[in-house]
Amino acid sequence: MEAVVEQKEVRSKTEDVDIPDVHLGQYFRSICERFKDRTALIDGITDERWSYAQLLELSSRVAAGLQKLGFRPGQLAGLHCDATPDIVFAC
Repeated sequence: MEAVVEQKEVRSKTEDVDIPDVHLGQYFRSICERFKDRTALIDGITDERWSYAQLLELSSRVAAGLQKLGFRPGQLAGLHCDATPDIVFAC
């Protein structure tokens, strides 16, 4: 991916993406529901693939686990994961 430096800013040459003014979690859920049957993630080592529906399910499990531990909206959590697709599900 190429980038351009303009006025001390590094900018991608790809087009800007319009992101609606909604909570990030709501936006993530809407994208996952919209593209539920498409591939969201491919493990470059094993070639295992996850759909957006699976990504939403797995990330929802992580969120539910954090809530069960007492985390509430707005609180920060640090997660330690290997460099595997698990890190994507946790985010």
